Amino acid sequence: MLVGIVPHQRDLAFLLEHGWYRVPVDTAPKRGWPPRWFAAFEPKGVNGSHQVVQHYGRIESIREVAREDLLPGHPLEGRSGRRYFRLGIPSVTTLSKPIVATRNRRNPFISTTRRRLLAAETFNDLFNESPLEEKLWAAMKGLAGMEPAVERQYGWPESRQRYWLDFAIFCTGKNIDVETDGDAYHLAEKAVKADKKRDNFMVASGWSVARYTTDELRDVDRCMDQIAQTISQNGGLAHSGSVPRVVPRHPKNSQGRLL
Repeated sequence: MLVGIVPHQRDLAFLLEHGWYRVPVDTAPKRGWPPRWFAAFEPKGVNGSHQVVQHYGRIESIREVAREDLLPGHPLEGRSGRRYFRLGIPSVTTLSKPIVATRNRRNPFISTTRRRLLAAETFNDLFNESPLEEKLWAAMKGLAGMEPAVERQYGWPESRQRYWLDFAIFCTGKNIDVETDGDAYHLAEKAVKADKKRDNFMVASGWSVARYTTDELRDVDRCMDQIAQTISQNGGLAHSGSVPRVVPRHPKNSQGRLL
């Protein structure tokens, strides 16, 4: 399933009234392509006061067209000749409960599954990432007070050139960038250099950075204890409402396993 942003009211109208959505060919996501399902991510300018995902449907056709053929009569806006995938979605369903993003999101596309969409309680539940990241996310959801101070696949800084953080944890002091490093990619020499450059940038920008390897995440309890300690050192979680200044650790049984 592809979750795609609908940046304007007219784009939402194209989906709901005419049954189609457009994806620029040159920026189309490679992962999960071609998708079988589509869900619309509506930013505040489209939905009103919230960013939500609430409409979805099965993709019945995908064809490539030029902008002037896709949007006849609309201004070309300097994009004459640009190619788009036109996703035909003749039937659109509305979720009984919208999935709301608590922080401003800039994800143009998210690859997920229909099962995840229907089961999602929060926007962060939509993501369908690596087994390592899913394991850590499941543990984070069990840590008292974590939501909505934690975001998955969060783009930072808010500019065209941004890094995508596996987990962004917002604290009253330094925020925390938590990364899960699969051995196959992150141990390669080129990846190690890129990670170091990225970490240096994040630290210089006032973030704490924590990386966990496959081996380290075998003991996810220990990783969560370290994350909780870092949160406490950074002033506690930062979000609206009454929140703990020090993050409680998971309750454990006599064998030291999570309850």
